[in-house]
Amino acid sequence: MNSPQPWDHLISIQGVVDFRAEGIRRYGGAMMTKPPEDCIDASLGAAWSAGLYREPEESKPGLCFAAHVLYYISRNHCFTEGNKRAAWLSTMEILARLGLTVRATVEEAFTMMEDVIKGGIPDADGVIFWMESRLEVLSFSPLASSVPPQPS
Repeated sequence: MNSPQPWDHLISIQGVVDFRAEGIRRYGGAMMTKPPEDCIDASLGAAWSAGLYREPEESKPGLCFAAHVLYYISRNHCFTEGNKRAAWLSTMEILARLGLTVRATVEEAFTMMEDVIKGGIPDADGVIFWMESRLEVLSFSPLASSVPPQPS
């Protein structure tokens, strides 16, 4: 069992695994073998660090972490199949827990995810930019104040 991480209130390794399984269940694909937990943990840790040190002042708190989760989970290929689904669903969960959502059509989201994988969006900053233009505040969120702490 992994020790508690500072991002666990937003997403956990098991949460990412569960979202990937849900994506496979809904849309097809092979479950194959269990992914190495260290790949997911490293992706979440790198995203958390980015949220701490790279979040633009003008961004919604937590958006940088969410965008980096999407970027790292989809690009690091922790799973043999379903990386983009795991990345998208995990990121939407994080945003919902922060009281946010992205308003985009299925086609817009699919195109953005393909651009991330193929290098058309070369880094997580591009994901932040894409999300910011579609970001909306939810009317209710139990963890809306749970954002990565800012470095002092």
